[in-house]
Amino acid sequence: MEERGNIIRLQNMLSQFQQTQLWEQWLGSEMRAAYFADLCSHFQRQHTRLTWATLLFSSGAAFSFLTNLPNWGKTLMALVVAGLSLYSVVHQNLRKISECSDLSFRWSLLGIQCQELWNNIYVEDAEQRLTVLLQKGIENSRSAHTLPNDEKRMLKWEEHVLRHRCSVPATA
Repeated sequence: MEERGNIIRLQNMLSQFQQTQLWEQWLGSEMRAAYFADLCSHFQRQHTRLTWATLLFSSGAAFSFLTNLPNWGKTLMALVVAGLSLYSVVHQNLRKISECSDLSFRWSLLGIQCQELWNNIYVEDAEQRLTVLLQKGIENSRSAHTLPNDEKRMLKWEEHVLRHRCSVPATA
């Protein structure tokens, strides 16, 4: 009876190719979760700097109208404030922050689900679960098409995850 149970477990096990797909999906999910979290932080810092610059220059513009600054100086300050405001609207950092945060969360969740399946590749519905995970990865990727592709930043997180997950412990 025990031998029959082992045979059934082997039949339910993911093939070598499927295990490779799962492993790559897991690593890719971790890389993308870290990438989008980092990109989110980048846009948050950029938005904060832009907000402070707008505040600083608008205060300067207001002050310049109360002083004896020449008209060209007043005009310049007002144009700088208008330019910063326009850039802020066009650049849409708040939308990008929201999208990056959501994508980081979704990729993290997918990574956890891949890890759960990886830790038990003998479950009865392993193939179906893998298919669902692969589809979620495609859906997550589709959502990222409006964001910039920062290859240097992605490479940083790829190297980090590979170093973390694929490192071989040093022998004495």
